[in-house]
Amino acid sequence: MQSMTPEELLTKIRNGRYGDRDFTQPMFKVISVTDGCDPMYHEFFGDYYEETLNHAGKLTEYIVEFKSDKREKATLQESFRLTHTIKGASATMGFMTIAVVAEGLESLFRSVKDGEFALEGDMIEIIEDSIAWIGLRLEEIKLEIPTPEA
Repeated sequence: MQSMTPEELLTKIRNGRYGDRDFTQPMFKVISVTDGCDPMYHEFFGDYYEETLNHAGKLTEYIVEFKSDKREKATLQESFRLTHTIKGASATMGFMTIAVVAEGLESLFRSVKDGEFALEGDMIEIIEDSIAWIGLRLEEIKLEIPTPEA
């Protein structure tokens, strides 16, 4: 499966029902940022990769719950925490495209948590697409980072 370009992801979000919501604004920065991992962080990439992939996998599991009528407040809070962690770790490592998409997801979960709108249909699709994009971008970055020598 080919990764969606940032432009394709944002076009899909922008053309959707929530394209004008505040949570989408950080995501629009993805077009103007670049990824660049400082070589001194290369040794930490394996840990970053595993943790971020694990968090994305957990978020994917939560999508099943979001699609059902059993939406637990704790799951929403945990989704917010996971996206916050992905955002921070990605920014630290220099992977700004992932950081800004995670920032948008974090804002989305905050807005839902605060009762600004309900988590439903196309909003869940935005979450799915964004998490899938993060996972695919991680795989692309993994190919770009030199493997540490033993």
